Amino acid sequence: SSGINAEWPLRPGDGAAAKLQAPATVKRRSVIDISRNIMKYDGISGFYRGFMISLMCQVPTSAIWWASYNALLESIGMYARPNKNGRHSLYVQGGCGILSGAASAIFTNPLDVIRTRVQVGRIRSVRHVTSTLWKEEGKSMFYKGLSARITAMSSNSLLIILGYETVKRLSIKDSASTNNRSIR
Repeated sequence: SSGINAEWPLRPGDGAAAKLQAPATVKRRSVIDISRNIMKYDGISGFYRGFMISLMCQVPTSAIWWASYNALLESIGMYARPNKNGRHSLYVQGGCGILSGAASAIFTNPLDVIRTRVQVGRIRSVRHVTSTLWKEEGKSMFYKGLSARITAMSSNSLLIILGYETVKRLSIKDSASTNNRSIR
């Protein structure tokens, strides 16, 4: 549910960004030119091209990310003991975030390749795009752009988990100090 809510308002910008990332067959255009072109030929629905495949990509990516983050934190936690409050250091959490970003990138990369092709191509059928990719690329469709995706997702994961864990720590401190004041 939160993935759908997050995806819906951001989708128009993602569609224009995908067009900018596509190989240029003509001179490069600005985001405004691309947005006008999408509106002219596809209408408002053109900005939402690939919405369903994006959800099909985001949901497993998020599930794999959180599952691997928690599993890694538990596994690595056997070697890097948590502090007296039961929390691991930000270094350990950041490392687990990086690794979980890489894991989710590896396992969902084919879906991301299909999503990108649906967004930038004229064909909206996920089935047709997938079969075309398989015929043209074979097994390499699973690895297309993988190193860039691992790098992007790992670095984003580091920033996200550092922010998440920091806010969590601050919230726990605020909660503890509020509880101590109410006891007195």
